[in-house]
Amino acid sequence: MSIPHFKTSEEKNNCCGCRACGYICPTKSIRFDKDDEGFFYPVIDVDTCTDCGLCEKVCPNINLQKISSEQHIYAAWAKDDIVRNDASSGGIFPLLAMKMLDKEGVVYGAAFDQKLILKHIGVSRLEDLKPLCKSKYLQSDTNESFLKVKDDLENNRNVLFVGTPCQVAALKNYLAKKYNNLLTADFICHGVPSQEMFDRCLQYEEEKEKGKIHNYSFRVKDGRVKHVHGYSYTIQRENKLSDKKGIFYENPFYFGFKKYLFLRRSCYHCKYATTNRPSDITLADFWGIEDHMKKANFTKGVSMVITNSSKGQQAFKEIIEKISYRSFDMQIAIKGNYSLNQATQLMQERNKFFEDLQQLPFEKIVNQYLTPKRMIVYKLFYLLPAFVRGKLVKLLGVSSYD
Repeated sequence: MSIPHFKTSEEKNNCCGCRACGYICPTKSIRFDKDDEGFFYPVIDVDTCTDCGLCEKVCPNINLQKISSEQHIYAAWAKDDIVRNDASSGGIFPLLAMKMLDKEGVVYGAAFDQKLILKHIGVSRLEDLKPLCKSKYLQSDTNESFLKVKDDLENNRNVLFVGTPCQVAALKNYLAKKYNNLLTADFICHGVPSQEMFDRCLQYEEEKEKGKIHNYSFRVKDGRVKHVHGYSYTIQRENKLSDKKGIFYENPFYFGFKKYLFLRRSCYHCKYATTNRPSDITLADFWGIEDHMKKANFTKGVSMVITNSSKGQQAFKEIIEKISYRSFDMQIAIKGNYSLNQATQLMQERNKFFEDLQQLPFEKIVNQYLTPKRMIVYKLFYLLPAFVRGKLVKLLGVSSYD
């Protein structure tokens, strides 16, 4: 007999979906089923479970992983404009990854497959690295990467693993010991939507566009997309391909994510929304850096880099000749990234959204929840130069997507 390990909403607040419990289970008694919101949760076969307790030992919400023994905060960006442009922010992740590949190591991170399913994969060649770059605003399937990381480490290969803070913490719990040849990096995370929500929004867009979507990308850096949260994808209609680009508010999924409307329940109760991090390095956009560093050019991308350990600091030093950087203190970092000291606030309409999602046609869901109510205001606002928009946002005391 199988029973869900997390049944109620309150119980689901404590499951981040890392899948570590399934990987560690010696009797393979744990599988993962989707709930009615589209997120995967563990289901236990009580007939084969031996109550060994390993599932609880690896859970990152039960056994927190926080190191942050030696923190340094930087604003940084790659000197190479090609590297910087191929990343969501300042290009620090690809530089760290390239350094790892130079050591004949393996880099693990999230990448879309050909069906636009987001999974963790490992790459050992420079030509395979690009799919791991740029932000993807949905939950990745860790895809047995924990098992592969352990195998690489035991075979004395250097490994860089990048994921959400809870994924990194789960990996460390799974490994159960320290490895000198493991470097970990997390990013400042506001929360993750489900693959199912992304798929439904893609299907809606495909029906509207009358074609098949390929090569979906968040955070497009393009002179025609006048916002750091631009998107692009390729539409295939029979044998013809065309590109579509836009700003987040023009895309149902991206707009819903920016509202933090349909994140996983545990994200609103995140135990890793803190300055005490589980990884050697924390990466993010350095929001607000233009107030402190005029030459940074945020439009091109500026990374916040927090080294949390001596290993992380050493990795930063290894790429220092390839970057421009400046040190800052933690208070300035927190000012632009609130998820360094608090979880994303639960949206009041979230429960109603998922109730309606079960009952209403998806087009109505898009019109009611995933489209700006004042579209003309958005269009006019984003016709303004970026520095003018910034001044208006500060003057009005709102976020740019309210």
